[in-house]
Amino acid sequence: MLDIALDVDKLYYITSRSGLKVQLQTELAVEDLALSCGRVHSGAVIPVQRAEDKIPLIKALKLTHFIDDKPETVELAQLECPGVNIALWHQP
Repeated sequence: MLDIALDVDKLYYITSRSGLKVQLQTELAVEDLALSCGRVHSGAVIPVQRAEDKIPLIKALKLTHFIDDKPETVELAQLECPGVNIALWHQP
């Protein structure tokens, strides 16, 4: 179970997953997460082609926090996005 305590206006899920219906699958997963936390967030699911395409979005959306499960993307974000709180999400 994932425990989340956030006070945010918007939550963006930026994904570079591939496959059919990525947008819909991700929206449903985020909806399930919100329900499990007892909270609904506004924001968006934003699919991108490549993991490095996330960096311009972090900047354009003026994100304050960024979490990713790919170490290379986290390292790039740390270099390119000073002032953003960045973390690596270790997945099984």
